Amino acid sequence: MEFNVDIQQHQTLINRIYKDDIILLTGSGFSIGALNTKGNKIPDVASLKKILISEVLAINETDSQVNV
Repeated sequence: MEFNVDIQQHQTLINRIYKDDIILLTGSGFSIGALNTKGNKIPDVASLKKILISEVLAINETDSQVNV
């Protein structure tokens, strides 16, 4: 595999990174397998939804009005 590298574009990107002028956008699978600072896995979508419902909204998952 061959890459054609434009050094000027790379230098521009590096300069913007140093100036905090870049926002990194990642896909939904970017954090799969990642650990937080306590060594726990970062929750996936299904787990996060359950956490939000039970801990943030304080709704019991068996409540008939909740569709999970």
